[in-house]
Amino acid sequence: MKHSDILDSWKDISDYLERDVRTCRRWEAELELPVYRINENSTHSKVFAYRSEIDKWLKDKTSNKNTSKQYILVNKRILGVVIILSVLLISIIVLIMSDNLKSLLSQNQPTLAIFPFSNMNHQDYEEYFSQNIMNGMIRNISRTGKIRVIEVSSMADSDKDQKSPQQIARYLGADYMLVGKIEKQSQRFLISILL
Repeated sequence: MKHSDILDSWKDISDYLERDVRTCRRWEAELELPVYRINENSTHSKVFAYRSEIDKWLKDKTSNKNTSKQYILVNKRILGVVIILSVLLISIIVLIMSDNLKSLLSQNQPTLAIFPFSNMNHQDYEEYFSQNIMNGMIRNISRTGKIRVIEVSSMADSDKDQKSPQQIARYLGADYMLVGKIEKQSQRFLISILL
């Protein structure tokens, strides 16, 4: 093999595949991307790969479209199930809390300001996931008719940047506010909520 055929780091491999290093590592683990380690017993060892083997791997993967379509379909189904379960779980928690809040409040209908969930990983599809959770919560809480819901994302961005969530909730006349964050760790989503 020629020296020019060798990619001798994750950066070279990711540049060659035009993907980020994290994706290349995932492809190695899940799709058997041909990557070698100097010390095979260590996951932190220096890595290398051959361009010719990666080209052959790519050709095999693209010629087997059914496998890739199934892989993508399974991932979409898993993400859909996670979104549905998350929205249901969060809605149930908020509904239980709203019944407790009702007993503490006067006869007036309480107002809840729901803030967009912070996406800790900053991936576009995870931003979509965060938005869907917030929309599902707003829809499910509004259906009860017991709590008036204010969606904070409808405010102008310049107004939100200058104020804390508590100030925004008071400005909107909300009695309570709900904030949360979502973080993806490998194959799990961690959702934190504060009411």
